[in-house]
Amino acid sequence: MSARRHSRLPIAPWLAALMLVLGCDATGTAPPEPVPEEPSTQALNAHVLSRIGYGPDAWSRARIDEIGARAYVEEQLAPDRIADPLVDAMRASRPALEMGFHGLVEAFPLGSGTEAEPLRDLIEMRLLRSIHGRRQLEQVLVDFWFDHFNVYALDGIAIHAVIPFERDAIRPHVLGRFEDMLHAIARSPASSIAAVLNTRSRRRASARAGAPPASCSRFSRSACSVPVIRGRARMR
Repeated sequence: MSARRHSRLPIAPWLAALMLVLGCDATGTAPPEPVPEEPSTQALNAHVLSRIGYGPDAWSRARIDEIGARAYVEEQLAPDRIADPLVDAMRASRPALEMGFHGLVEAFPLGSGTEAEPLRDLIEMRLLRSIHGRRQLEQVLVDFWFDHFNVYALDGIAIHAVIPFERDAIRPHVLGRFEDMLHAIARSPASSIAAVLNTRSRRRASARAGAPPASCSRFSRSACSVPVIRGRARMR
């Protein structure tokens, strides 16, 4: 074989252009894939704050910069250990938020003109927790599950059931077992009230349509999957 055949032949212009489009070099091999860069600490911190909360504020920025993203997430998973003086002070100034269902019914009776005051307190506290609260992950989960198991607060006496529903049935269980949350919801006054109101509404609608009413309301559909057997609720 002649030396001429061992020498590299010139690449045709059309072939060189095709290799350029395909990302190949003169030998016909593609360049290695670029290794993705690790996000900067500031970019990672900003991503964490936007994903597990309602966005960064002065306290959360300083806190995550101090202890790092991983430790910040672990801290958010234990909200009872996070001091939140502003939220605690605002909550203490609204005693209705600590009252039970029967206490709210007696203190703010329907038709008195004051029955909506506790609901306004609850709305203000939820906004305060979302904007200024330090237990951001807890509040995000409370809002999610409160919206999922929603109670129409303006439907008569249900206005007095919303506060204990959020405080006792939802908030304590958002970072715990879902089964425990379902049990608490099934035992809450809000569940009973919503079931009665929805059943009445369904019966009226069914009577107009000439069909039998549904056996379980939309609100209590999940609670209906937790039957009571021998005095204790269990999952199906």
